[in-house]
Amino acid sequence: MSDDLQLGQLLCTRLCHDLAGPIGAVSAGVELIGSDPTLIGGETLALLSGSAEAVARKLKFLRIAFGWVGIGSVALDQVGGSFEDYIIAMTGPSGGPTLQWPDQDALDDVNSNLGDGAAQSMANIVLVSMEIQPKCKTLSVSVGRQKSGIFIQVSNKASDGAVRVREDIAGTIGGAGDAEMTPQTVQAHLARRLVAGSGGRFDVEIVSDGVITTARWQ
Repeated sequence: MSDDLQLGQLLCTRLCHDLAGPIGAVSAGVELIGSDPTLIGGETLALLSGSAEAVARKLKFLRIAFGWVGIGSVALDQVGGSFEDYIIAMTGPSGGPTLQWPDQDALDDVNSNLGDGAAQSMANIVLVSMEIQPKCKTLSVSVGRQKSGIFIQVSNKASDGAVRVREDIAGTIGGAGDAEMTPQTVQAHLARRLVAGSGGRFDVEIVSDGVITTARWQ
């Protein structure tokens, strides 16, 4: 099987996994109503509404992360808002990490240098950075320019001071790109390919209180 075919199949698996929960909840609510229309009450409507909203939140962000770059124009500040919505859909309003997003001037500088693929690269970088350490407390995103070029960096702080790193994801980011592709590591493979495809390099560093992922373009 070719790498591109496997990548596509695993990304489809990832999408199905992300959307199965809320879509299943909508189906369960509709089935409940269909079996007995008198059961249409506040709890059932809240289930349907909440699940439909979760699907919409996830799809909005996943379209940026996985969609064809040429379809529509997405600004980098929109990535931040969509990613916050995605976190809420995945973990609930108070269950996920706090997202700290760069200011507009820094985002504009990165966008002008990286072009149309900037939003998709950033979406995948922040998603991988969240998944590399489950139950993180904060995701602090910084972008800008150094002597070596443009960078996008995400600092992932551990929620309780104990750093628990997904070694398979870290190895995919920090390795030579030949790490095994699985449903758990496919996101890191995609992020790495996107960064490399635009002439950049994607690295990971494990520090005392978390994980730092950095994409650099010279």
